[in-house]
Amino acid sequence: MSTNIRKKLTTDKSIEHMSEIIPNRLYFITIKNKIPRDTKTTHFFSTDEDSDTAQSLTLAKIANYLKQVNSKLSSPDLKSKAIVHFTSGSELRRRNAVVCIGAYSIIYLGATPTEAVEKLAGHTSSGLNRVLLTILHKALQLGLVNFEDFNEDDFVNLDNIKLNWVIPRKFLMFFGPVSYVDGLHFPPKRYLEYFRQTGVKSIIRLSHLKYDANPFVDTSICHYDLNMDRSVPSEQDLNCFLEICENTEGSVVIHNRDLLGRSGALIAAYLVKHYRLTAGEALAWVRLCSPDCVLEPQISWITKNESSLRNAGDEYRRQQLENA
Repeated sequence: MSTNIRKKLTTDKSIEHMSEIIPNRLYFITIKNKIPRDTKTTHFFSTDEDSDTAQSLTLAKIANYLKQVNSKLSSPDLKSKAIVHFTSGSELRRRNAVVCIGAYSIIYLGATPTEAVEKLAGHTSSGLNRVLLTILHKALQLGLVNFEDFNEDDFVNLDNIKLNWVIPRKFLMFFGPVSYVDGLHFPPKRYLEYFRQTGVKSIIRLSHLKYDANPFVDTSICHYDLNMDRSVPSEQDLNCFLEICENTEGSVVIHNRDLLGRSGALIAAYLVKHYRLTAGEALAWVRLCSPDCVLEPQISWITKNESSLRNAGDEYRRQQLENA
């Protein structure tokens, strides 16, 4: 392994910024519209082609990135080379790349979110990096994700209907079913086996989807209708939602027709109350699990209610301890 790799990267005029992640082994660079070629001492790779400017970063993408880096670091063919992740794309692609390499630093190298952000400062102007890396760090501590045992089946499509777990074996965001989709029949019973396997005990339907809920009810799954549209939840809606979730011993399906609805905002409220996340952290986590599932009015709503939700959570835990 060349001990001059850092110097070479620092003096390369095509490189805008360089961060050393593992000395003489793993680097991250921002480069000017150029695709660097491998040399005898350096292997370059990029994730820009996997980060369409219209797409958001997801847990599945981060998990795949972590596997990719570990695979390269352990590859016999690359053992004598420095591994360099480069980005040269749009601001969104750069941000996604920064979050990915920052996540690697936190998960595998023991960096704090602050240390990761400081090391990667200069690659992108986005202030969202700190929030995303902070929630990833907290999610690991809280058991919301385990990248060593990450299961992509937790973010699956059945018949093109999206199923995204936000809290493992607690909250499943479910966009569908309807009786017919593009002329194809997708009855509720199509999902019963998956729900049985994952311990689903309650379904909360937030939209005006029309289907027969009896197949769920007949298998002892409680089915609730809150009939919410895309506006912000009322206080009554929120309290009803939280009460259902807090009294369900098992998984809860949050059921909406579209990716855009109150599902994400309500789950974020639960995260603020029961995990003491900030509103920004809760929203960031929900979006990592299910991108674009929260609208701007709902962002303002959860931010406005952060303090009251945290206080309610503290009181809930106090009462739980008293009753234990």
